[in-house]
Amino acid sequence: MKNFTNLTLAIPRPRGLRVLMCLALALPTGVLADEPKVPSEPAGSKEEIIVTATRVAIPLSRVSSSVTVITADEIMRRQLRTLPDVLEAVPGLRLVQQGGAGHQTSIFSRGTNSNHTLILVDGIEVADPSNPSRTFETANFLASEIERVEVVRGSQGALYGSDAIGSVINIVTKRGVGAPSFFASVEGGGFDTVNSRAGVRGATERLDYNFSVEHFETNGETVTPAKFRKGLPSDEDGHQSLTVSGKFGVQVTDQVRANVVGRYIDTATELDEFQAEDPDSRSESEQYFVRTEVVANLFDGRWDSTVGAAYTQHNRTNVNPDDVVNPGAFRLGESAGEMLKFDWQNDVRLIDGHVFTLGFEDETERFDRYERSLSGGFSSMTDVSARANIKAFYFQDGFEYFGRLFGTAGVRVTDHDRFGTEVTYQFAPVYQHPETGTRVKASVSTGFRAPSLAELFGRDAFDGPFGASTFVGNPDLDPEESIAWEIGVEQELLDGRVELGATYFDVTIDDLITTNTTFTSLTDRNEADIHGVESFVDLQLLNNLSMRADFTFTRSEDNNGFDLLRRPKKKLDVDVNYRPLTGANLGVSVHYVDPTKDFVGFSVGEIGGHTVVNLTGSYDVLENVTFHGRIDNLFNREYLVTNSFRGTGIGAFFGVTARM
Repeated sequence: MKNFTNLTLAIPRPRGLRVLMCLALALPTGVLADEPKVPSEPAGSKEEIIVTATRVAIPLSRVSSSVTVITADEIMRRQLRTLPDVLEAVPGLRLVQQGGAGHQTSIFSRGTNSNHTLILVDGIEVADPSNPSRTFETANFLASEIERVEVVRGSQGALYGSDAIGSVINIVTKRGVGAPSFFASVEGGGFDTVNSRAGVRGATERLDYNFSVEHFETNGETVTPAKFRKGLPSDEDGHQSLTVSGKFGVQVTDQVRANVVGRYIDTATELDEFQAEDPDSRSESEQYFVRTEVVANLFDGRWDSTVGAAYTQHNRTNVNPDDVVNPGAFRLGESAGEMLKFDWQNDVRLIDGHVFTLGFEDETERFDRYERSLSGGFSSMTDVSARANIKAFYFQDGFEYFGRLFGTAGVRVTDHDRFGTEVTYQFAPVYQHPETGTRVKASVSTGFRAPSLAELFGRDAFDGPFGASTFVGNPDLDPEESIAWEIGVEQELLDGRVELGATYFDVTIDDLITTNTTFTSLTDRNEADIHGVESFVDLQLLNNLSMRADFTFTRSEDNNGFDLLRRPKKKLDVDVNYRPLTGANLGVSVHYVDPTKDFVGFSVGEIGGHTVVNLTGSYDVLENVTFHGRIDNLFNREYLVTNSFRGTGIGAFFGVTARM
């Protein structure tokens, strides 16, 4: 394992101030999707309530969009440790993690690009403005404090604006409930992995709180396939992270509530070069997320108003010193991305059967990037800064007719100070026939993605002998635009013990941003045509035995008819859960991915598909003490996630969780 060293950064990192902000602000959250007003339901109904699809809490059966909800109970039962673990089995999503823990992870939603997914954490947009593709590194987000994840697939630009072409992923973290309680857990196992956490949560009549600290460390294993090691010995690629989070809420009056949430993540990860083992390349990062809001319930519930503000900062350092892989070469890259966002949302119930949602957002983001490199006796340096402001208004009518027809119709106007105005819309009805347990749904929607600041103004530090950059951004790029539609049917059988469904989807994307023919800048002349089917079957075989299978078929092509890279045509996930006795749980999951296209050398080739099987088990030895263990990649399947990076081998882990 490589040794991490402290670095002197050209970009200031006010670590103490940011940590103080996260902890101090996290003192008085029911943020966007925490505990909103729920519409009336039939007596005894326990139907899942979701928020992300409409920004208003409604029963899942009344949502037309394709939605997957992963709860804290499922995360605990399946022993999912990171956000990529949680998302991997979601239909329509393909995750590509280039190595083990902490390594770069891309999410391809319904065949769209990895920067076409908008991610929220407690209502905070967590995209990194300093990332060239403006994406969030999900590999650094641990799953232990997640209460639920809502994944809404399809273009959601009418409510969420830029980036929401493929899907919106909303992560809601746990809040304090009940009497004060302390919790702690420790887990260890393969690759010298140790994961430990502790915290406290609880609630009084007016105050709820949840505070936790978690540390994760692993030596890992090499992420480079043997064919690229060039006779070098295998070099482990480790990762470590520290996460501090707090979530607090105060019921100021019977009608007014104040919420604050804060999260701090500090990571260090060992890297390998592209298609080469590297003994000392590494990355370090810090992330800060803070949101505060005031929620008012007025006029006997006819008007809910939420005013909020969020701040995020991402600091990242990549270092690759002179070594046997790159003799005489050195590279240091530092970046900082900030985002400050104000929002105001109003849900108005003036007419029976309608909820009108009106909102305004004002977002300012900026990035700073500094790079210095030395190669072949030539040195270069790049220092770039840029900012952008985005304002948006949105309106939605959530309607209900005859207790059977539900849906939304909405429009959003976004003004970006770099390229102008973008209008997006959505119409999404759903009809349910309770006598037969049938739901028929459809939607048509548009989306867009604004070019990132790096795509507009970035510069590459790898340049020629006179220091001039050979790759620069393109300030004339237009936003990528999409139109999507879907239609599906879901059916319940045997009093809900069997549920199955299928949805056909179609997405067209124009002005896709890609490199130009000389690889010196970017252009927006590409297009993509994507269509496919998502299907599922959910079986409650016995009172203590259940199974769910999700199958996705996707065809993703560019305007020349070539398959888009790293997007499999077929993906299958099967999860079986068995409870042999009270307090005991056994599970097995199977994950299959079809062969995909990828860069192989200087051309495009095919890498093989793979099947990975995981086992889990847990037992409550006492009312408040649980033993848990799992085996990942049970059959030690060797496979490639891309042509340049291999998947993680077999690993066994055991831990204990205690609650007091």
